Amino acid sequence: MPGATSITCDQSEGRCVEATATMFNGYVSEPTVDTFNATFAPDAVSYENDYPRCAHYNVRIDLKLNKVFAVRERKPNLKNEVCQKMEQRIEMTLGDGYQRNDNPLGDHFVPMIRVIAWFSR
Repeated sequence: MPGATSITCDQSEGRCVEATATMFNGYVSEPTVDTFNATFAPDAVSYENDYPRCAHYNVRIDLKLNKVFAVRERKPNLKNEVCQKMEQRIEMTLGDGYQRNDNPLGDHFVPMIRVIAWFSR
């Protein structure tokens, strides 16, 4: 599903603020805004997001490559059936600008989005 994410980090406060909005059928969702404690190094800024019920995210902003990398890992020992069907691990790169994706659902397990997409046909 197309989306936009903005990450702003403040070394003096030791944190990063992440704002994300998704687009579907011409509508933009209300953005979610989260604040994370961050680690600052000369070549990178990193933080972890453990808020989601099913997954844990590790985010790294590489200052030399000027890129953002993230890894989503499914949390262990989940009893929730939906969570159990998620991929064990996904590696992502945050792009700059619009990147066309003709199959946004791909092979990823996103059951509610698939249902909505099916009904909208």
